[in-house]
Amino acid sequence: MAFNWVTFIAVLANVLNVAIGAVSFALLKKAHKKIAASDNPNKLVYTHPLWILGLVMLIVSNLMRVASLPYIGVVLLAGISALAILFNALASVKMNGESFTKLDGIAFILIVTGTTLCMYNSKTD
Repeated sequence: MAFNWVTFIAVLANVLNVAIGAVSFALLKKAHKKIAASDNPNKLVYTHPLWILGLVMLIVSNLMRVASLPYIGVVLLAGISALAILFNALASVKMNGESFTKLDGIAFILIVTGTTLCMYNSKTD
């Protein structure tokens, strides 16, 4: 099978959109935490700049995913989406100060291994 640049670019775009989506969720959570810790915890969350940025990033991420659908198989797209677990874990640790335990690492390795096996054994057009 010959190398397909369109598929390669679609895969890279999907890895990027998964990363953007993970950062967007971390920003949304950070905005919620900042408002809860503020002097006015009853402030509307959707007025916070971090929340607005997170929502915009989430919309962009999903639009990128929809745009790539004609160029990449669903099985490959689902496998790339499994990277969201890693990106979400990294973003939550870096941006929200959450912990990443050894058990989280083991679970991540198992998920990546299972996803890789599914993608490797799938038949695509």
